[in-house]
Order: sequence, then structure tokens, then C-alpha cells
Amino acid sequence: TLLGVFRELDIVPSYWLDLLFPHQMSSTDEYIDLEKIPRSGRKLAPFVAPMAQGRAIYEEGARVERFKPGY
Repeated sequence: TLLGVFRELDIVPSYWLDLLFPHQMSSTDEYIDLEKIPRSGRKLAPFVAPMAQGRAIYEEGARVERFKPGY
């Protein structure tokens, strides 16, 4: 009794996949959170003093989206 048929396939080079998507991230969490930070008006501190008190910047915010993968 023939239970199944399979065909041997050649390994396809993943040049374009590696070129366009070089970073792969894996997670075992139920949900995946993505945070988008706006670029316009973003400032970076040129110097951080460890003994000086910082001030909070309330103008800049981020948006977090959560989704549940199907697998």
C-alpha cells in the first residue's frame, strides 16, 4: 500500500530574503508588541551626567500595537 509520495527539491538560495530581511526575531510569547516611535522632532542627548537630575519629556510619545500570531 502506497501511503504517500514526496519529491526531493533542490535547496533554493535565500539571497533576496537575506538581503531584504537580514534580522530574524523569534518569540514564544502569546502576543507580540510593536512600538512605533515618531522620528520627526526626535532629539538625542549629547551628554548624560550621572550625578545630575534629568527632566521628563512629555511631548514625545509612542504607540504600541499588539497582535496575536496565528501559529
